[in-house]
Amino acid sequence: MKKFLFTFLAIIIVVAGYFLVSRNIVKVNTIPAGWLTYTGNGVEFNYPATFGANVWRAVTWPPTVITVPADKDPVAFGCPKLKDSAIITESWLWKINNIHYTFYQWEDVGAGQRYTSSCYIFSWTAVNYVVDFEIRSHLGCQNGECWAYCGTPFEQECRNFDLTRDVETTIVNIIRSLKEIKSN
Repeated sequence: MKKFLFTFLAIIIVVAGYFLVSRNIVKVNTIPAGWLTYTGNGVEFNYPATFGANVWRAVTWPPTVITVPADKDPVAFGCPKLKDSAIITESWLWKINNIHYTFYQWEDVGAGQRYTSSCYIFSWTAVNYVVDFEIRSHLGCQNGECWAYCGTPFEQECRNFDLTRDVETTIVNIIRSLKEIKSN
């Protein structure tokens, strides 16, 4: 009797655990309202129709997607700002949707503007895919300062600007939506 009761309880625990775990694993990939779909160069991804504000903006939009053969240097062929720069401020490896990415970021300043170029490189099959974009923001819009925007309608926006929150979070969501499109 004890053996039967133990087996019965073990089965109940396993079944209950399965339903609890599976309920938390299932994710619905939803596209936020107002986002568009880009299809080309062997990939598909979702992106917001507009990206920017009064004190910062994407230089080109949507991000550029470039395919680079596996035998070529993806930074040299796919990240023109990085290729021409002697200074890469950040680079690291990370993983989204079981795909390993290399992320590069380069920053420069000029005429009161901060230019942040970001380049994500990942591989599927025998091709490297490069997602490249540049964000231009006012140099003073960081660390809670307002510089040229002090006393203007955009002062608070400038003081609140956060590159990670306002830009990189959206870019990571774009990268998460990437899918390789197989040729027929």
